[in-house]
Amino acid sequence: MRTENVLFSAIHFFVVFFVLLVGAFSLALSKLVTLRNLLMESLLARQSFFFVFGYVLLGVGMALLIGLFVLNGKRYYQIKMLPHRMSVDLPMIQDYLEEHWKRRFPHEKILFNVFYTPLKKIELIVEVPDSLSSEEQNELIQRAEKEIGSFFADKLGYVRAFNLIVQFKRS
Repeated sequence: MRTENVLFSAIHFFVVFFVLLVGAFSLALSKLVTLRNLLMESLLARQSFFFVFGYVLLGVGMALLIGLFVLNGKRYYQIKMLPHRMSVDLPMIQDYLEEHWKRRFPHEKILFNVFYTPLKKIELIVEVPDSLSSEEQNELIQRAEKEIGSFFADKLGYVRAFNLIVQFKRS
């Protein structure tokens, strides 16, 4: 699981837990008259506490909201080509590759990563099942290189070389 997903899941857990806690507290207040009266007296007696508490909650909420936008922002790779520059949306590449590997292995979950190296080269790392023979593996690599290269050239205008690293994992 990516770091962004872990952080988002943790935030989601705490928000859900807080909502459930407020719901349970509200149900308890409806049944317990003494607790309700005690809460009303404390609300009236400590107004400055709730003022500070409100600002703290607003600050935490804004920090979480900003963090959510930062973590889920789009990532672009900039591919420098002569004579232009263009930006490539990383999710577009990932969506294509996910569809490509689904067609090749419809019953398998294929893991892959896409990187843009410091040398301005796209690098793909793919884990495929080791159930193929040596000939099928070579054919798979050549076919993938050709199809993915065509996608890069036709759809993205990326005509430079790219690295395709295929790892055959054992089941």
